[in-house]
Amino acid sequence: MYSPPISAECSDIYGGDSLYKCVCGEYMLPHVMTPSQVIIHQYDSYQLSQNIGHDPKDWTYDECMYAEDPYRLGMHATVEAIWEKEKHVVFAPACYEHGILTWGDFQNVKVDGISAQDQLISWLEDNVRLRAVSYCEGVNCQPTCPQIEMGPYSWCIDKKLTKQADKKQELIREPKPKFEM
Repeated sequence: MYSPPISAECSDIYGGDSLYKCVCGEYMLPHVMTPSQVIIHQYDSYQLSQNIGHDPKDWTYDECMYAEDPYRLGMHATVEAIWEKEKHVVFAPACYEHGILTWGDFQNVKVDGISAQDQLISWLEDNVRLRAVSYCEGVNCQPTCPQIEMGPYSWCIDKKLTKQADKKQELIREPKPKFEM
């Protein structure tokens, strides 16, 4: 059976029946021993598409709420746990994306004016940890996130807006009344 390498720090914390947590990013990342830049998309497109089954344009209200809580709140908890370890930096935009290094987004996606590239260079060359964690509300709430197709429930933070989306969907489905004089 394969035995993945597990850090002593993680093993000490989650030993025994909970050792599996040391191979799950949510638990393991704060205990990585090698100084690292950790890039976490708060709406990780791969994970959310696996959990929900489709992209934000087709989310229901409940699926959107899942993406916000528990999913994004869990991502924030992981980000904070990693940031507390001074040997790491975290770049955490609120984008629906996965794999920033495979696209041009390493330089283009910015959190408070800081790209992942800016953060890494500052850390490596100047030994300065730039905090780049997004706190805007909703999927792809940053203007520098890659464009995605949105639907009526892609954004669900404000229930009033969700009710407006419901009404809009009803109006789209209802036949328009004819105007008579």
